[in-house]
Amino acid sequence: MAMSRKKVAMTLGIPEEHNLMLLQLGRLVVAHGNLEMVQIMCLKILEKLEPDEAVKKYRGTQASKIRKKICNCIDTSSLAANDKEEIDKLISKARDLSDQRNSLLHRFWGTIDGKWLTSPDEAKWEPLPNHAVIEDLTERIQALTKKINYSRMEGKILQASKSIIPSSHRASPSGKA
Repeated sequence: MAMSRKKVAMTLGIPEEHNLMLLQLGRLVVAHGNLEMVQIMCLKILEKLEPDEAVKKYRGTQASKIRKKICNCIDTSSLAANDKEEIDKLISKARDLSDQRNSLLHRFWGTIDGKWLTSPDEAKWEPLPNHAVIEDLTERIQALTKKINYSRMEGKILQASKSIIPSSHRASPSGKA
């Protein structure tokens, strides 16, 4: 005999009375936007693009594709293996933090019996996120954004950009440019 699930009446909405949490979630969104823009600007320097060209080319591109493109560019550079690994770790950390951010934001938000809850899939309902959890994630994203931006402006990513031959100038497998 199949068990039937009890239907729960969820009223979707925004927990307007939780002002501090909404403020923190807004800060998280802005911090994540900065992380995504810094990654686009990494491609700007690696592909030797103008800022507006990079934004036009990559705005709207999935972050996973941008991260993969950064790693592919770094792989074509003459950086030492340990330097490439250092950049790869930064980009992997960006993926992990983005996944955490997405897990926190992209879910159902609503009330059941007047109590605010969230759920990633309607199978399990959880209390609203703890303020400390949101702040910690925001701070880690901001710190990583600074590290990646430093690498882009003065560190290993800048160094890699100086040793990459633009794809339009690389020899084809037949030996022709």
